[in-house]
Amino acid sequence: MHYSTKTGTIKKVFNKLFPYLKLEFLKTVLINEAVSSWSESVLHNRYLGEINHSISQGSITISGEEKAMRVEQLFQQEFGLPVKIFRKNKKAWVTTATDDLTLAEQNEIGKESCQVAEY
Repeated sequence: MHYSTKTGTIKKVFNKLFPYLKLEFLKTVLINEAVSSWSESVLHNRYLGEINHSISQGSITISGEEKAMRVEQLFQQEFGLPVKIFRKNKKAWVTTATDDLTLAEQNEIGKESCQVAEY
């Protein structure tokens, strides 16, 4: 990642790894997780340098064994980028607020909910 990397590029890579999860870049770290606040705070396909003007070049390795909260913390701590991870739940997206599940487990739950929704 560096100044001219676009959020959409990172989101696509993340989505290839976890097709039933999505990573959203936010304008600010939100304390109140109201649904209307989330949609208003999502940044769409911006340069990382627009979000954090002093971003340094680097990378984050994300595996299925990581927990969503840890990944969110890494983006914030390493690059000053507020992100939130969401899981597909039938036809909606919900926050992955559960601390105890890995990304792979969250992705599997999303996959199962979508298969149930198709019947």
